[in-house]
Amino acid sequence: MTNSKKIVYRSIVVIIVSIAMAFLFSPLLQRNLYDDIRSLFLYKREFLWQFRYDWGLGLKSFDSIRFVKVEMLTVFFVFVGFIFVVGKNRYYDILYRYRWLIGLLVLFFLVVNKVNGDSLSIIGTYGISDYTQLGEFTNPIYGEVRSIRSDEFIVTSPAMLNSLINNTYFSSMGLLNYITNPAMIIARFINIFGIEYTYSFLWFYKIILGILFSFEFFMLLTNKKKKISIVCTMMIYLSSFYLWWGFPSQVSYMQAAIVTADKFINNKEKVKQIIWLYLTGILVYGFAIVLYPAWQVPCGYIGLCLLVWLIYKNWERIKEFGKFEYILLAIAFVCAIVAAVIFVYSSMDYIKTIMNSEYPGHRIDYGGDSGPVNKIYCYLVNTLFAFKDYNVSNNSEMSAFISFFPIPTIILWVRLIKNKKKDILSILLTVVMCFIFIYCYIGLPQIVGTLTLMKYSTVFRAIDMVGYIQILFLAIYFSYENDDNIISTKIKIIEFVLSIILTIIVVNKCISIQNGYLNNWEMIILSLLFGIIIFLMCFKYVRNRYNILMSLIAFVCLLTGIYVRPIVIGLDSIYSRPVYSDIKAILENDDNGKWIALDGDYVSSYMTACGADVINMVNTSPNLELWSKIDEDGEYLYEYNRYAHILITFTDDETSFYTDPSTQDCFTLFLSYKDICKLDVSYIASLTDISGIDNQYVSFEEISSRDTIRLYRICYK
Repeated sequence: MTNSKKIVYRSIVVIIVSIAMAFLFSPLLQRNLYDDIRSLFLYKREFLWQFRYDWGLGLKSFDSIRFVKVEMLTVFFVFVGFIFVVGKNRYYDILYRYRWLIGLLVLFFLVVNKVNGDSLSIIGTYGISDYTQLGEFTNPIYGEVRSIRSDEFIVTSPAMLNSLINNTYFSSMGLLNYITNPAMIIARFINIFGIEYTYSFLWFYKIILGILFSFEFFMLLTNKKKKISIVCTMMIYLSSFYLWWGFPSQVSYMQAAIVTADKFINNKEKVKQIIWLYLTGILVYGFAIVLYPAWQVPCGYIGLCLLVWLIYKNWERIKEFGKFEYILLAIAFVCAIVAAVIFVYSSMDYIKTIMNSEYPGHRIDYGGDSGPVNKIYCYLVNTLFAFKDYNVSNNSEMSAFISFFPIPTIILWVRLIKNKKKDILSILLTVVMCFIFIYCYIGLPQIVGTLTLMKYSTVFRAIDMVGYIQILFLAIYFSYENDDNIISTKIKIIEFVLSIILTIIVVNKCISIQNGYLNNWEMIILSLLFGIIIFLMCFKYVRNRYNILMSLIAFVCLLTGIYVRPIVIGLDSIYSRPVYSDIKAILENDDNGKWIALDGDYVSSYMTACGADVINMVNTSPNLELWSKIDEDGEYLYEYNRYAHILITFTDDETSFYTDPSTQDCFTLFLSYKDICKLDVSYIASLTDISGIDNQYVSFEEISSRDTIRLYRICYK
């Protein structure tokens, strides 16, 4: 049989087996697999009977949800099973050679299936008791919605959907936006096919490009060592830090910019040099406009270290630059200045408003608070955050990189000192790490904090970047894997004992901060797992140590991140709700009408996602112009001059504002009936019946009650 026929036959077998496996395992997708495995391990008989019943029931049903599950699992199993078609070595070679094409095909597959990882169903189902009124894909087909991700499903996602519905998302973009983010050209084309496809693309394109660039970055850092590059990428993109914090993009932009800058330096074809320099420019610009200095400032120092290392590494090539390269760099520099000026000018009102706000504008931190530093040891407990919430603080606040701190720092410097190597990047990063520790533990004088911009960070955020530095150290350490000298048996015994001691100390520290979060079995299993990993990092004289270590770290990454985000199909949770058709009809007749949403953030965010102009939607910057209309003397300026979630309650008394000192990002507006007219509001959305409220200024005419969200027209007397 010829080789081509073997491949065809094997492919057919893999496809058939993949479909069968997808059909068999698809009913398990919505289950909490951690609870299932734990119950099986403890042999809970009642659970086993229920598990078997649920699985059998799932196998008998076949609807559109099941079809999508089978489809997605089939693609996954075929992708993995292809290794049996072409063989292991050929399979890995194909994955590596066509990694960018595969990444783009994955993005295409996700967009075609309208997949996103948001928790919008929390606001979409709020107040609903009869789920039969909603679309089939209201709930995730895999995983759980995460209420802690309210910054997404209450703030950014509804705002994005609002601009997409009202056709302002792309129309508001100037030429600079398309030049600095070419992906928006693709997004605008996709928008022709519907909002759900556009939303899926906007949700995933940065993640997938970030992963691809991260792999390239670590390949650059490790002298093209594939396994450690893959694992380091997983340590970032499957970490609790990345997944629970809504995909912070500072690290992604920085790594990608280093990759493209290296391509520019080492490429001698003029057209390609222009392309790589252009990409470097837009990535640096992207980093600069992510206005979150708490991470941006310490991450910027790491970026400067990487830039210095890149120049040092390629200095011989840079000395070969001719007029073309220097003219190109000069043009790029001028363009960067112009782009920065345009951005600052166009965003000046926003920047001034935020800087002058009570929160976050007046949030200054010179460090000196060592309490939050223990967060860097949370990588052990982070492994179970996806399956059960942390009992000390919320999952997001206690999320960290999978860094194994402080082991990478120790093993790297031991190796560098023993082998008498001078690694400029390790030195620079260590200086930055020490500076961050000084900021966290001791604090900085005001002038130093101001000059270094560290006053705009916080201890809780700056310490995250120490975790990222550990990942860089681990990559650098394994880039020197083959440079060790031959060691005597006596030295090996000493290193073995020291490795055991160090492993016990670090694991004990990680366990000591869990405060009852882990039960005894979880502590034992995680202590063993992380103990083995840390021991193998410290003690290198183990057969197949590198492969075992990479496999175990990859397993920890998968355990930590694979279940954090739900897999959601489309936007049924928003647009299948009965009240949406009524909102849409109102907006078609009066697209300029302003709304008030009562009864909390969920209602205001849902109305915003449907396209309504809700005045008490989360103010991402203070709306001084609006609130001054009902506070002409500025008596309550302190209360509303902030980034804020806004609750509105009607009252017969005078209008007043209130901010709870314990919640800096929220205020309550007690709005007098007589002042409603000053806000030029036409409609109200509420979970309660307000049609019978009696006052001498306004009345509320009910125009929709098909849903638990009731809609009212304001009638001024």
